[in-house]
Amino acid sequence: MRMNNTEQPRTKEIERQEPNNPRFDFVWIVPADQEIERTTRDLLLKGVHFLREFYGKDFEFSPDYEVRMTSSQKHGAAGAEISVSVPVVQEYRKQKDPYLRAQHESGFVHELVHNIFPDEAMPMLAELAYMLERGYAKRLSDLAVLLRDGRLDQPYLDGLKGVADELGVSVEILLNPEVRHDLEQIRNVFRRAVEQEMHALREERAGSS
Repeated sequence: MRMNNTEQPRTKEIERQEPNNPRFDFVWIVPADQEIERTTRDLLLKGVHFLREFYGKDFEFSPDYEVRMTSSQKHGAAGAEISVSVPVVQEYRKQKDPYLRAQHESGFVHELVHNIFPDEAMPMLAELAYMLERGYAKRLSDLAVLLRDGRLDQPYLDGLKGVADELGVSVEILLNPEVRHDLEQIRNVFRRAVEQEMHALREERAGSS
């Protein structure tokens, strides 16, 4: 898959293309805002569309997600519960720079992958793939600066180490924008990890039934 800077389809287009989208039920911990909810739904559907294109149409989403709209400064997710930062979505709505908008969008890809993986490696891999596919290798050098300055949160750092291990490189090589990363290799690593995790989950469900 070639890198490109084309935008993802808007929400209505995605809904027409993907009739079996998961349902997102919004729970407002802060005062409700219809425009913020619409933007958040759009970002989630962009993530759904990307994962179906990147992994395949059979990427397994929960049929229903609880989306909790909070005043936190960060998004988060555990299984089918996604915590969305209203201030971060507000920042996205004001943002004009395509790179920074894509960075926000990649965060929603990350949170959707937590439906399958509780740890950070595969969500981080999908997040970086979203940026690289759009030609934004700059994200790697930005992360390298944050790593050098000790400004990466531990879960993010753990995720980068996990990604580097999966790709068979060091974190330093992973974050070197001069290194051309093979998106097809990244896709294959992601697909294999998802298939293994889903197989383990199906066996676990069968054993408990």
